[in-house]
Amino acid sequence: MLLSMVHNGRFTIANIGDSAAMLLKQNGKMLKLTDEQTPDRDDEYNRIVRNNGLISMKNDIARVDGVLAVSRAIGDMQQKQNLIPESETYNYQIQPNDDLLILSSDGLYLVYSEEEVSKMVYELRKQGMPLNKISQKITDEACTNYYCKDNVTMMIIDLKKHYHDFHR
Repeated sequence: MLLSMVHNGRFTIANIGDSAAMLLKQNGKMLKLTDEQTPDRDDEYNRIVRNNGLISMKNDIARVDGVLAVSRAIGDMQQKQNLIPESETYNYQIQPNDDLLILSSDGLYLVYSEEEVSKMVYELRKQGMPLNKISQKITDEACTNYYCKDNVTMMIIDLKKHYHDFHR
């Protein structure tokens, strides 16, 4: 689960699980803003093992008790002992050269690299496509052309607009 709130020239991101937030700069550079909470991350692995949890590999993916590929979640009562519902929170001041904030589920990155997503967003935007249609096109293609069966969602937020609105 991933959410963001943009207010007064700042944005906050809260993340639980394996979704991702990326910041795209006006110069085309991309910054990954979040870390996925997966059982193969050292701090998450150590926390689970300290709580007597088991981490095993299934199809080259680390899983909590052989089931879940995330180490933080809400719900999943059977895994309550090993999963925590605490989000990692990130706060950012929007800078003049910040352009877009992309919030997406991990399924998108099973199909495309972060760089490919960034490039597609900028190319479609140069063609004049609205941000909601860009999200729809990219996620539809991931599901249709690449047959991704994972959750593929994406939202694009115009930070440049928020920056200018705040600094009027």
